[in-house]
Amino acid sequence: MEINFITTNKLKFEIAHNLLKKYGIKVIQRYYEFDELQSLSVEEVAVNKAKQYMNLTKKPFMVSDDGFSINALNGFPGALLKPVMSTIGDKKLLDTLNGEKNRSAVFINALAFADPKNKLLKSFLTRTNGKIPFKPMGSGDFGWSIGRIFIADGWEKTLSQLNQKERDIFWKHYSSNLPYIKLAKWLIKTKQINSVE
Repeated sequence: MEINFITTNKLKFEIAHNLLKKYGIKVIQRYYEFDELQSLSVEEVAVNKAKQYMNLTKKPFMVSDDGFSINALNGFPGALLKPVMSTIGDKKLLDTLNGEKNRSAVFINALAFADPKNKLLKSFLTRTNGKIPFKPMGSGDFGWSIGRIFIADGWEKTLSQLNQKERDIFWKHYSSNLPYIKLAKWLIKTKQINSVE
């Protein structure tokens, strides 16, 4: 099966390609300039992107979006993570939590899969729960804009503070639950692709 991945993010494409090829799914990167829905909901944004692209192709495709939901801020910045981080950065985002005891947060990955020929649109979500420290910690080289301000459940360090061995352990657990894997398992369950041993 071939699935077009509509993204300009090369890293996202490589991750999807590497994870889905194990299931016999060939991922092809395509580009499209979406009108970005301004919503805190990562799932709404991903589904909205898929609806925009549905009439442009007959081939199966997927789009994704990521977000960071801070519970004390009623889910902000959510899907607005990228503009918030590029505008105010992690330190000023943390400043909005001064005096706040509730430090819980969730990193959310959303994937919308569409098969226009069969008028099918389905979304998949992954939530990585954690907490926010009182100050940014680490070098900032994790590859995520929230690397210095997010401590995933089960860890005592921010993502940016993890050494290579710890990152490998985190990545193995994290990647096994990404929406791409959920999509592949759903495609097998609905008999759209064969099971891969």
